[in-house]
Amino acid sequence: METAEKAGDKYYVFVARGSMGSVHVRRETYREAVDVLEKAVQAVPELDDPSKRNEINIAHAHGEKGDIDMAIAIGEKALERMQQLNDPHVEKVAKQLDRWRENRAHRRLG
Repeated sequence: METAEKAGDKYYVFVARGSMGSVHVRRETYREAVDVLEKAVQAVPELDDPSKRNEINIAHAHGEKGDIDMAIAIGEKALERMQQLNDPHVEKVAKQLDRWRENRAHRRLG
């Protein structure tokens, strides 16, 4: 990543940060995952493809760290873009959003 940053190659900075964020998610270090994935998105803001922008991964990390409202907010934006682009993962993301909404409803009741 350092080499890409020095060269000014925003796309490879994005790829490296996205990979680092995925590692944090697998290690269950969600605060770090959110930080790294958000920096990845900031590296290449002009990308329209939500799967490349890591938005759903950011939402997942927020959900795992317990910030369900943020997970839903980011997930809804990602889903909207995915629907516009006919992304093949729309159904999977919609189901995850439903789970987060159910989780939020249970927290408010309990």
